[in-house]
Amino acid sequence: EDELDELNEHLLSAAGLGNRWRSFSVAHERARTSVRKAILRSIADIDRIDSSLAAHLRDSVRTGTTCSYRPG
Repeated sequence: EDELDELNEHLLSAAGLGNRWRSFSVAHERARTSVRKAILRSIADIDRIDSSLAAHLRDSVRTGTTCSYRPG
């Protein structure tokens, strides 16, 4: 019974708001997502100043597992 109580405590501590399971994303996935968002924000900022350059970057910058610049 003590083991069951301990197990229940561990399971409850793993639950987030509303007793939903917390998602534990791996660090490289969080970093990849942050970089992608930063690139998109930067291109949006550039678009306010130079729309043709922003269009070129949207067509040439690739994000994913790695990021690359490949002009067409």
